[in-house]
Amino acid sequence: HRTEGTFRVLRDLGMPHVTLILVMAVVLYDQRRRWRAGAVLAAATVGAGLAGTLIRLVAGRYRPDADHVLLAGGLKIINDGGNYWQLFRGFHEGSDLSFPSGHATLAFATAAALTWLSPRGKWLFLVIAAGTAVSRVVMQAHFYSDVLFGSALGWTIGWIVSAAVDK
Repeated sequence: HRTEGTFRVLRDLGMPHVTLILVMAVVLYDQRRRWRAGAVLAAATVGAGLAGTLIRLVAGRYRPDADHVLLAGGLKIINDGGNYWQLFRGFHEGSDLSFPSGHATLAFATAAALTWLSPRGKWLFLVIAAGTAVSRVVMQAHFYSDVLFGSALGWTIGWIVSAAVDK
């Protein structure tokens, strides 16, 4: 219980409003590139977020803590933290979607963009992003595979979009 506050802070670092604050800080801080730097960070995080959302809508994986009743062949199964998938569920029921973790995707896309803009801070950005991803598993909101895939997706798209925008 002592670490719960720490994990909540780490979770919050993967929220869109924190990314918006970071974009504004980058625009103010990066004297040389200003708006271009802000555009790099915004484009990288939006691109990764859109990709993650689309995958989540299609995958339809339930969260480990979901208390939904699933219908499988006419039988009712109570989700007891098991690994349940229902393809395309997100398009008609957009709640409790788990794969990939949106927080991990956003945190690693942010880390990739910030690393692109300021390579010297790479390890700090990666440690914070990893803490955000781990917090989602510790708080039982995601499976390990959700945060691993989300982390890889966020880093990859964040890096590619950063390189494309900052030409």
